[in-house]
Amino acid sequence: MRRHTCVQTQVVCFLLVVFLLLLPVLSAPADLSLSRSSVNFGEQAVNSTSALRAITLTNHKNAPISILSIITSGDFAQTHNCGASLPSKGKCTISVTFTPTALGLRTGTLTITHSGSNSPLLAALNGNGVPHVVLSTASLSFPSRVVGTTSGAKDVTLTNNQDVALNIIAIATSGDFAQTNTCDGSVPARKRCTISVTFTPTAVGARNGMLTVTSPTMLRAVPRPSR
Repeated sequence: MRRHTCVQTQVVCFLLVVFLLLLPVLSAPADLSLSRSSVNFGEQAVNSTSALRAITLTNHKNAPISILSIITSGDFAQTHNCGASLPSKGKCTISVTFTPTALGLRTGTLTITHSGSNSPLLAALNGNGVPHVVLSTASLSFPSRVVGTTSGAKDVTLTNNQDVALNIIAIATSGDFAQTNTCDGSVPARKRCTISVTFTPTAVGARNGMLTVTSPTMLRAVPRPSR
């Protein structure tokens, strides 16, 4: 009786055989794959180059695959050790860098064209271009004060977005404003310091001044008149 089971259920047996035949095809990996489908470089100072980000390219086939081209678009560049052909089960490394040419979000694509069935391979690239050095505000406004009295401090953050230290020549205020700071003459790469500004009016009426940071990059924040 058992040997006639498939004969009695021909449709079920046929579907089972078809499924088993298709299973290796449905579960087979792509010919080539990337270790990541996207790379976010975060913030990078305009016209400066980021550290390398590595992406691994893997050949899953039992035969070599020709690498026809590896290119990037936008503000991104790449180097690689993949050669003209990737051996069976072999791997190679693509190193991508980001050099923003403008402020704001910058996008691009890494494209690998090859002789396998899933060509081209794509990876999305993005990052943000930021100023080399920036103050947290372009102006400060102090409330009215009695002449000769000193306000509480208002903080301004100085951020160095560069991959090298920022040397500061001087930090100074003009007019009825004074400052202290934690910058200590230099701000390390990718770090911040704080400038604390106070207001001591010497006369009645609106009083204006300037906070000036002198460095290889000149930055200014203008305290607005107090009214």
